[in-house]
Amino acid sequence: MPVFKVNDGKLTAANATSFHIEGLRERQDIRRMLREQIAILGEDLFVLSDGYGAWIDSNRRIDLMCVGALIEGGYRSDRGDWPRVQQVLLDAILRLERVIKPHLNKLKQG
Repeated sequence: MPVFKVNDGKLTAANATSFHIEGLRERQDIRRMLREQIAILGEDLFVLSDGYGAWIDSNRRIDLMCVGALIEGGYRSDRGDWPRVQQVLLDAILRLERVIKPHLNKLKQG
């Protein structure tokens, strides 16, 4: 996906980069920063789960599951498996119980 800069009212293509080039790791850096600063994506978001994976038919995980405004978001992975992850996210229909139960269990443990 192309990224652009705005300079003097004109779009210019940003230089291609990767997490590796920028010295960032997905889980230890990007995910942690988003979890700690979730308001950057939306003021009314609350992180329910970091690494939600309680799916019936898949071993995939949602990095950060939040409640609040309905948004679809993600960050690009250097691994190239984003289309599959996105498919799992879009195909999954969560009932409220499935979302709240892991959060309540985590609160009971902590």
